[in-house]
Amino acid sequence: LFISLEMTGDQISQRMLTQDTSINQASIMTASYTDEQLLEMMRAVAKAKEIPLSIWQASGATIARIESKIRSEITRRKIKLVVIDYLGLIKGDARQPTYERVSGISGEIARISKQLNIAILVLCQLSRASEGEQPKLHHLRDSGAIEQDADIVMLLHRDARDSTEASLFLEKVRQGSVGKVPLAFERGKFRDVSDASFDYKSDF
Repeated sequence: LFISLEMTGDQISQRMLTQDTSINQASIMTASYTDEQLLEMMRAVAKAKEIPLSIWQASGATIARIESKIRSEITRRKIKLVVIDYLGLIKGDARQPTYERVSGISGEIARISKQLNIAILVLCQLSRASEGEQPKLHHLRDSGAIEQDADIVMLLHRDARDSTEASLFLEKVRQGSVGKVPLAFERGKFRDVSDASFDYKSDF
């Protein structure tokens, strides 16, 4: 289950199409593509249908509403993974300071994961202090509770916006070792450079 608090389902679908074809988003929006590119899109759509993925557009959702949706999807489809994009957009008590609000939400996500025995991958922004340098745990935005609650913290990094080289830093692994994984960044996708294939099973 992919929970998007920022992008619409149409925007996510368009991004998936542009990543798997030679078509850019502008061409899709204006329907200015060739017959060959249309066939590419049809093949990409057929491939996407094989992925057991459900996208829930949840702008302004609270953690209680997210938990209800997760429970429903576990019952209906027996989902194994939830991705939340992203932590800072989950609605909380506006009267609370940001630190307290994010800390409370982070703790609730950890509780839901343990209680329902399901993996939850939560995207999180980094503070502006991380720009131009290798990201660290203290760069996690808004709350130190994120580091405390998470079983694993992975930080993506590229030296420059136009760089095709990237790294995935495993900065916290509760039951394992920290380390670094070299990645390549191509057409909006991160992939393991040791893997010659380029499909959804090996891409981030």
